[in-house]
Amino acid sequence: MPEIADDAGVTETQGGGTEPERAVRAVLQRAMDLVEADFGALAVFSSTGDVQDFVALGTGAAEITRPPGEPGSLSTIRLLRWSRGDEGANNTSAMPVPAAANSFLGVPLPLAQGAGVLYLYLTRSGRDSSFTEGDAEVLSGLTTLASLAVRHARLLEAERLRGDAISVFVHELRSPLTVISGIADLLKRPDNEIAGDLRAELVEILGRESSRLRRLVSNVLDTETLRRNFGSIEVARCDLVELAGEAALDAGGGGRVAVAAPEEPVTAPVDRDKIKQVLVNLVSNALKFAPGAPIEVSVSAEEALTGAQRWAEVTVEDFGPGIAAHDLPKLFHMFARVGPRDKPGSGLGLYASKAIIERHGGQMWVDSEPGRGSRFSFRLPRD
Repeated sequence: MPEIADDAGVTETQGGGTEPERAVRAVLQRAMDLVEADFGALAVFSSTGDVQDFVALGTGAAEITRPPGEPGSLSTIRLLRWSRGDEGANNTSAMPVPAAANSFLGVPLPLAQGAGVLYLYLTRSGRDSSFTEGDAEVLSGLTTLASLAVRHARLLEAERLRGDAISVFVHELRSPLTVISGIADLLKRPDNEIAGDLRAELVEILGRESSRLRRLVSNVLDTETLRRNFGSIEVARCDLVELAGEAALDAGGGGRVAVAAPEEPVTAPVDRDKIKQVLVNLVSNALKFAPGAPIEVSVSAEEALTGAQRWAEVTVEDFGPGIAAHDLPKLFHMFARVGPRDKPGSGLGLYASKAIIERHGGQMWVDSEPGRGSRFSFRLPRD
């Protein structure tokens, strides 16, 4: 992921300045001062292995890019110390380091309540400047400070985002209610005052705005349910191809949305209403952020096992403007809103959708580049 460097030799995610990023920077600077490192980086990994925040400071920071986060990456994070010239030293860390680094020290700092891991790693460029076991012990002592700082910062950021989201939600709620109320008043008029084709158009708009209102309320309810980790899903075997077609219609896609699927049904044990809601969310987003561009929903099925499971995969692809690289990590966060601010949205749809898919034992991800559109995909167990 591209990074930017400021005049102080600091590399951080574009669009930085959030409370967690400031807390991470403060912890990193303290660690560098304690062991006299000339470069340092701190990555915050979630419990699933995603990199949520990343900051690099010091000499060589401008050449460092954000490390990739992926499922299973937490298992590779461990206490590590090496010096250039040691056997295997150049291959013992997957973390990006400056080319001039001669010694390396990486220390994992677990966050409280299984919330993830901070991985702090430092380098020195001078010869005969190896880190010692004492340096590692000093950094390990930062665990409590780092955990408290990041946890507190996340609470502050969550409160700020929640306040923003309430404001957006009220606006989003008011918009369809205003349309519905206005149309209801018009439809009270005698039949001879409203032409038949206009009445039909009004009824269509009424249905569309009602669906929008229902989706908004569903996302809010699902978000709260999933946040508190309660609620159930009612599973039955369903045809995902059929659901994709229904979702395209419910989202108001009309002729812009094409469904590509095999002739045979692709079935999976799912909560029909929840998965349809996910599909409607994804198609609605594609229609909103790629106006005028075609949308394709593809459904496929794996016949062979991947691991111990067979999977069904669904992708919603648009050919719109795409998403900036620095916005991709934020997409599935609660209340996150990226892209043009004139586009309506509560910042809950993708968060709720990903949580629903994971509740089914599946995964959701996004691939996107500016100018090349976006592909939102998820897969679900077929058995």
